[in-house]
Amino acid sequence: MLPTIKEIRQLSKTNRYGYEYVLDYLANYIVKFSIYLKISPIELSLFWIIIQFISCLFFLKGNYYYSLIGIIIFQLMFVVDLSDGKLFRFYKSGKKYLKPLFPKYLDRFGHFINNPILFLSLGIGLFFRFNTLIYFYFSVASSLFYLLNKALSLNPSWYKSFEERESIASFSYNNDIREGKSLIKKLIFDFLRIEHLGNLLFLLILFDFPHYAVIFYS
Repeated sequence: MLPTIKEIRQLSKTNRYGYEYVLDYLANYIVKFSIYLKISPIELSLFWIIIQFISCLFFLKGNYYYSLIGIIIFQLMFVVDLSDGKLFRFYKSGKKYLKPLFPKYLDRFGHFINNPILFLSLGIGLFFRFNTLIYFYFSVASSLFYLLNKALSLNPSWYKSFEERESIASFSYNNDIREGKSLIKKLIFDFLRIEHLGNLLFLLILFDFPHYAVIFYS
């Protein structure tokens, strides 16, 4: 017998912020569907990473409708991304377990690969559409700055002692833009994050201003 949405919510509780709290409701239905099909959390992670990567290819021709389909699929996969962890917690509810590291690594790998590829694909499409390299250069800048942002992030694995690692982890957590009481910061984060449904990137593509998108995000 399949669990109800209420049971899934209770057994797979997670901390969500802002807009992700809303998307979490949609994720519950994906969890229920995954349980019905006997899909594992790892398979769900691989699914959204692969489909999101494929969705980036829709931007390559610079076609409006292809680009719109591409961004919708890309952002829908973020809901699936929210579901794999919930599915894992549902299966492990009531049991003692160590949180596995590989799924989280796989999750980060998916974001760090697909997000810059989205901008590169968008830039290639804009080159074919406008027959100029200027927007492609902006798309390359968007991709490189995104990767540079990740490269400059404080990484606990750079440090040897447990105390240093714990200090770095605490510093990173406390300076997360989604932490604290600033509603404005959370709203800005939600509106700009490229994976979020209906965000600025989606609106710029919807209203056929993809060239402004690569400029803004660069």
